[in-house]
Amino acid sequence: MEAKNVIFLDGFSGSIMDVKKKDQNDLGALVAIKSDPRVSTWDMTEAWGGDELWIVLKRLELEGLIKAVEEPYPWHKYKLTKEGLARITQEDR
Repeated sequence: MEAKNVIFLDGFSGSIMDVKKKDQNDLGALVAIKSDPRVSTWDMTEAWGGDELWIVLKRLELEGLIKAVEEPYPWHKYKLTKEGLARITQEDR
């Protein structure tokens, strides 16, 4: 059997950074986390809706809308709480 070389490239940037500037707010972060809960360490200090991303995520965590989940470096992982999911649903109305 022939051995094959496989290379995995990872830009170490989470999909939360793909959110359009106009949607970079608390609700946009909740929607992004719902679809992809992983956030790169390197994205944490990026400008995001007038703050650095880590400030937005910490605020959402303190408000009880998301919860940090253990994830190996260089990633952070968040889970929406019932309140966070309700906030998204409420905004859809």
